[in-house]
Amino acid sequence: MFGLSFWEIGIILGIALIVLGPTKLPELARSLGKGIREFRKATEDFKSTVDDEMHKPDPPKRIEKPRSEEVAELLPADEEAEVAEAKKAKLDAEIEKAAADAVEAAEADETVAREDGAVERDVPAKKKPKSEAVESNG
Repeated sequence: MFGLSFWEIGIILGIALIVLGPTKLPELARSLGKGIREFRKATEDFKSTVDDEMHKPDPPKRIEKPRSEEVAELLPADEEAEVAEAKKAKLDAEIEKAAADAVEAAEADETVAREDGAVERDVPAKKKPKSEAVESNG
């Protein structure tokens, strides 16, 4: 035990008996025994808890449904059709708006095609900074 022979342990106990005396040595041994017992109990409890957690089956994973399927399950068939039509109408309105915006942008672009096929843009003249305008007036 701990690399100590029987004689070495006997010498240590004999010195302890001389130092502590016959009344304190049994109390010390009792408290040391209790401490070792409590430590072993705590380690066994910890081991059993870890083993229980390791062997516990994982909870089943919940498969998430897309939101549209959840809504479809809650609505009757007639309401499903109405919802689909509303979505389609909304998408159609967005497409029409995007097309109108594209036409406006094309009209605002004001490009001019020359005879040789080159394209010129009518670019407005740059405005002078306020500091130059003040100097020219002053």
